[in-house]
Amino acid sequence: MAATSAREKVVERLVAWIWEQQALSGLLPGNDGHQYQVVFRGRAWDPERGPDFQGAILAREDGLLLRGDVEIHVRASDWKRHGHGKDAAYNSAVCQVVLWQDEPHPTRRQDGTTIPSIELITRLAAPLAELEQRAAPDLVPGRRAPRPPAIACVTTPDDLGSLLDRAGVARFLEHAATFESDLACLPPDEVLYRGALRAMGYTANTAGFEQLGQALPLETLRAVADGDRGPRRLQAVQAALLGVAGLLPSQRDLPVDQEWPHRLEAAWDDIAGGLASPLPPFTWRTWRVRPENVPVRRAAGLSQLVTTWTSGEPVDRALDDLAAAERAANPSSLAERWQARVDDDAFWATHHDFGRPLKESQPWLVGAGRAGEVVINVLLPFCYALGQADGDRALSERALAVYRRYPSGPPNRVVREMAVQVGGADGPKLARGACRQQGLIHLYRHWCDTRDCQRCAAHAGGSIRSDEPARTSYPLPIRP
Repeated sequence: MAATSAREKVVERLVAWIWEQQALSGLLPGNDGHQYQVVFRGRAWDPERGPDFQGAILAREDGLLLRGDVEIHVRASDWKRHGHGKDAAYNSAVCQVVLWQDEPHPTRRQDGTTIPSIELITRLAAPLAELEQRAAPDLVPGRRAPRPPAIACVTTPDDLGSLLDRAGVARFLEHAATFESDLACLPPDEVLYRGALRAMGYTANTAGFEQLGQALPLETLRAVADGDRGPRRLQAVQAALLGVAGLLPSQRDLPVDQEWPHRLEAAWDDIAGGLASPLPPFTWRTWRVRPENVPVRRAAGLSQLVTTWTSGEPVDRALDDLAAAERAANPSSLAERWQARVDDDAFWATHHDFGRPLKESQPWLVGAGRAGEVVINVLLPFCYALGQADGDRALSERALAVYRRYPSGPPNRVVREMAVQVGGADGPKLARGACRQQGLIHLYRHWCDTRDCQRCAAHAGGSIRSDEPARTSYPLPIRP
């Protein structure tokens, strides 16, 4: 039985390798009676849960395009056997790709949508045994198969540098435009607070933290913590954030077995009557989220930061930090105020959630990498927007100048892949600095994610035209 299970895993990795390499020929048959052509296979980004390939595009013979994720299986019946039909993490799948079709009915997702199963066995580019022999070095557990060699979108270093610089500024101005619109109707410290909340959500929980900011404004947090000092202030702020988020243990039937959770529950009992109702459980996404990045831990980290805001003026501090960064040889000191650390023996140093201990102590709730992301995506665009809103052109120019020379942060999966896709083997060397890293993300969000190569700035000769009208599929014009 164990040998059979091990063999199944090897074969499933082989199917994934075949799909990754596109070792296929002709149109692919689906069990819905249609034929499919692969436009883009998707990206294998090693999800902890959810489909194996993300962002795929398949064209049906009648012209319909399927855009979404692809799950890989040996047999079509594995979808049901693995429980994917009851798991919302797989609701982004538009099809499952299988070696053998043993299920005549369409596959059903957790949300009720049916998707086709697409069989590969009759469309292999070589006999299965030969493909397995070719793939053997890459079928070792934990080893990623190499991608087929990519052709760089931009071939000269100067063109690539110019493209990424302008794309990075375009992304910066998009963020700034959002803050500027918020400043038209909210106080500056509230806008900065909500921006920090969004940044704590990463991609998976940005919307959830945005809802939390609307349900629990900074002014309300200040009222909750009014009169408290030290640990009691932190306790009140953290209880308010987690309680309105619906993430306290009593709200999720989790154990309250240590002192800090008990104190948070007691604080929530005292303040809940004056706060908004907790957000519903479906607000938060936990699949494809690492334990250290789950919403409850990020909210706990943010409470460490916001506790100091409840008795001060965060915007004044931000402007002071900007001035200090201008004078510094390396402006990364801006991130220091956005880091959050607890004592080594504190509850959040040893837990990623209530009742869920970490394997080893992790006292940094907001580390240097995430703090740098907050500076790049929140603090500096916010300062630019504040200058625009107040008619202080100099402030906007100062914020943009610091952004242009802010150092690289830890590259995420988009940055790593896009550096090679846009610039080839030398792309990672040229895509250094926060502005250029953000430029790669800008290109991905606007064009590469949807495979819109014809309108991509890289395809158009390595530049972003500043005379394009503003629309969702183009960057904002770059101001002079």
